Amino acid sequence: FIDPLGEAIGFSIKSNGKHLTVTDDGYTIWNLSINNIDVTKKGRRQDIFNSLLHFNGFDLHDGAIERTTGKEHLGQVIHDMTQLLMNVYDFI
Repeated sequence: FIDPLGEAIGFSIKSNGKHLTVTDDGYTIWNLSINNIDVTKKGRRQDIFNSLLHFNGFDLHDGAIERTTGKEHLGQVIHDMTQLLMNVYDFI
């Protein structure tokens, strides 16, 4: 899908042989920051961002939104990531 600025939004799936990690590779935080939206700084935006992350079962690792799963739940995690990113981009 695309963000409000018309740029494509994507994420990747990485495997370590046992588990799969769905990640945005840090793109979301970077894209928000170049649009002067800092969700890493304490405040209301960070609270909302963290609430969205945790509601959807994701964590922030070194600036990347991530969730690890098994093959049996991959479809749901992809859906959850898509929903999360659409909600996060409502900040713009």
